Amino acid sequence: MLDLRERLTAKIGGPVAEAHEPATVAELVALLDRLRSAGRAFKILAGGSNIVAGDAPQQDAIVSLRGLRRFEMLSEFLWRAEAGVPLGEMVARSARRGLTGLECCHGVPGSLGAAVRINAGGKWGTIAGVLREVTLLTPGGEVVRRSVAPGDCVYRKTAWWNDLVLEATLEFAPSDSATTKAKIDAVHEHKKTTQPLAFPSAGCIFRNPSAERPAGRLIDQAGLKGTRVGGALVSPLHANYIVNVGGATGGDFLALMVLVQARVREFHGIELEHEVEVWN
Repeated sequence: MLDLRERLTAKIGGPVAEAHEPATVAELVALLDRLRSAGRAFKILAGGSNIVAGDAPQQDAIVSLRGLRRFEMLSEFLWRAEAGVPLGEMVARSARRGLTGLECCHGVPGSLGAAVRINAGGKWGTIAGVLREVTLLTPGGEVVRRSVAPGDCVYRKTAWWNDLVLEATLEFAPSDSATTKAKIDAVHEHKKTTQPLAFPSAGCIFRNPSAERPAGRLIDQAGLKGTRVGGALVSPLHANYIVNVGGATGGDFLALMVLVQARVREFHGIELEHEVEVWN
């Protein structure tokens, strides 16, 4: 039986009664078609980040994308990879070849498919900068390959938000390994001083209401840094992270998230929206 504590980056969650891990895109498409036809609900598990799960057994089928690791170089600069390839692997592989464009995603946990879905990145840019084509499975079960157009990717959202990313094609620019490594080192040094990398977490918990009013600042101004429920703690380093400081449960995380939303609502009059997926 799959235990979500072993698969989620926050190290929380409960048992899973029914889990599937298809080895190919064709197997995945056929599996989801069978589940839909049977009226079964399912959840997609990629790299395990960006998810806060409760402690109760998951009643939905959990479909892991970890087996979808096919990668091909269409040319020196144009690469296509399946959704289950770890994002960090793509960052490291492109850096070793002296290519630039994906340094902004250094240190972002999870898989390529999830990163493409949410337009992952940070202050140095997002994956949209190198994204050229996506292969999607629509909610109706149709496989569609489409080019990426201007406006498809915005802050933490994309035009294929409701689709399942199967593959992505990325186009890099020439550089050299030393320059690319220097950019990655700069990103890493910044994250070491501004993000709680030493503790398990799901990543940023809430969406930024605006660029001028980021969620972390609002939470900090409400006096919530260091607030703790069980083993879950609002990080003193970055208030938009809830970290597992030891033995946290999904219930601890969820209770602390509710508390943070209530205090920010009271202090600022702003309703914070989840950036993470909540699995109850």
